[in-house]
Amino acid sequence: MSRNMYELARQLQSPGVQTTATFNPTRLTKTLRNMARKSIASGKHSGGWSSKTKQIRKLIFVLAGETPVIHAKPEHGPYVSFVSPRDIPQAMKDEMTGLLEADCALTKMNFETEKKNYYKITYEDFVKRVDETLDTNKQRIKEVGGSNHYSLIIRNKPLREQLVNLFLTLRTPEEVALAERIASLLDENKEFLIPTTHNF
Repeated sequence: MSRNMYELARQLQSPGVQTTATFNPTRLTKTLRNMARKSIASGKHSGGWSSKTKQIRKLIFVLAGETPVIHAKPEHGPYVSFVSPRDIPQAMKDEMTGLLEADCALTKMNFETEKKNYYKITYEDFVKRVDETLDTNKQRIKEVGGSNHYSLIIRNKPLREQLVNLFLTLRTPEEVALAERIASLLDENKEFLIPTTHNF
């Protein structure tokens, strides 16, 4: 923190000082606003810890006073997280399992490429690890609904995108409409008062 910012922070904590903060979507760049809007509406809550899209999305949920109950969080690399408070149909679980098995097979075929990510690993040990990951993924799919949040590891990007898209078909029309309604806040040209309890 610079000296000027440090001094400002001290002044804002002085007795009798009251501060307010506002957010206007039109102050965002067009690209950032569109990315945040698409993220909320689609249910694909991507973005790492320092992602600006993630920061804007989090703020919009605070301003809206609600958050979509079903969404996916494609992370960097092979990780993807899902949030669902309810179970998913067995047919969908079977289809998700099929995508995970396809990813497992493709990963084994790409050993020569993948082995650089490991220290002196043999093909046999690599296969064992991939199979263990598949078993863990299958178990987590069975547990969907018992926990609001769970994650999978799927290395093939196209298969990972298929898995996310499949999962998001679980959203009801009402839940899709809710996501669209929350995302539409980013289209407004107004000053939203940020609650003082918001965690920046």
